Amino acid sequence: MRRPFARANSGRGFAAVYRRRPKKSEDEEPVTWRLLIGAGLGLLGLSPLAFWSITLGELFAALEVYGKKEDEIQQAEWERVRWQTTLLLQPHAKKGARLTPEKLAVFPWEKKPKGLVNDPERVARNMKYAEENSYLSF
Repeated sequence: MRRPFARANSGRGFAAVYRRRPKKSEDEEPVTWRLLIGAGLGLLGLSPLAFWSITLGELFAALEVYGKKEDEIQQAEWERVRWQTTLLLQPHAKKGARLTPEKLAVFPWEKKPKGLVNDPERVARNMKYAEENSYLSF
């Protein structure tokens, strides 16, 4: 049975003709112009002229930076709350016990990534390789 839109002997193979799109999750909202205009004009504060003069890539880059900025603001607020809680609990801690913010709570952005081990031998081997191949030129 021949599939629709398939070109016989196109030379590009089956995968090129039938590109599989990633499955969308049930709760994923599609990106619409209404959503993009709202993000550009509302979140970023662009004028309509500025919004329509930028490319889609520039809009997504600006939204990515905006998201990172918002994440940093949230992280600072959570760290401030943790510090205040530490100061409130310190007088009630056992005598001689020192309560620190890190002992009280560790946030996800403070956790070290798993799987990345700074093996001194591996680091030395990589440095030697980089010097031999002129990757490092000071």
